[in-house]
Amino acid sequence: MVREIKITESRKDFFEYWTSLNKDGNLVIQQQNLAFLQTIGKMVNCNFHIVNHAELRWDVICTPEAGKLFGHNPASFIKYGYDYTILQMHPQYLDFSIQGSTRIMLDTYYSTPVEKRKQIEVYKDFWYKHIEGHNYRYFRVHQKTIIMELDNYGRVALTLNQTSDGTHLKREHDASLIIKKANGNFHIYKYSVHEKSIFDFGILNDRELSILKLLSVQLTSRQIGELLHISPNTVDTYRRILLDKTNCIDTTALVTYAKMLGIV
Repeated sequence: MVREIKITESRKDFFEYWTSLNKDGNLVIQQQNLAFLQTIGKMVNCNFHIVNHAELRWDVICTPEAGKLFGHNPASFIKYGYDYTILQMHPQYLDFSIQGSTRIMLDTYYSTPVEKRKQIEVYKDFWYKHIEGHNYRYFRVHQKTIIMELDNYGRVALTLNQTSDGTHLKREHDASLIIKKANGNFHIYKYSVHEKSIFDFGILNDRELSILKLLSVQLTSRQIGELLHISPNTVDTYRRILLDKTNCIDTTALVTYAKMLGIV
């Protein structure tokens, strides 16, 4: 059963809600090993940034792109925070990226026991500006978010975000939000650009996970069917469903994406 979530909340109302979550919080920031993040970023060709949820700003940026974050000057993110970030997003994805996905993410955090909140991982993608000289092009950012610090009330204070270019994995339209919950389940949402709605596909079930894992070792539909005692046509049906849920362009992209999520 797929549930449709309409985004009716204004951006102003959402930001007021987000700010209110951290009212009167007391955060003691731990000293982070930023050199380590910089090294890892260069090794895997991705960027890291730390978001301060209490003040809705970017505190630290580590990038392997010779001091640039997708062509942007990192100082702009630090100085202007979310105001600058919003300007770089494709207009068609703003409601999803700000009110939609962040509201779902926050609701997940605060419906999870405090002692388990840091186990949650959030994966989403959306279209973003890549600056090239005086021009820009849109590309699909893939972002992984984990909690670094909670405040004294157990609320999310700092998150570590890892970003990379996922354009080659996804279909041109729509966007994905996948939340790995504290119990290890993967909850899948997809934003429809044309319908301006988020579709809640629920948790990846055991059959879908089994087929994903077998696809990752390059087994054919017939081989997978024999192992799982189902027909090759049923395997292909599951494959199409997984491609639709994740918005991946083909099976190779689906397997790559599953590896990025830690499913396989």
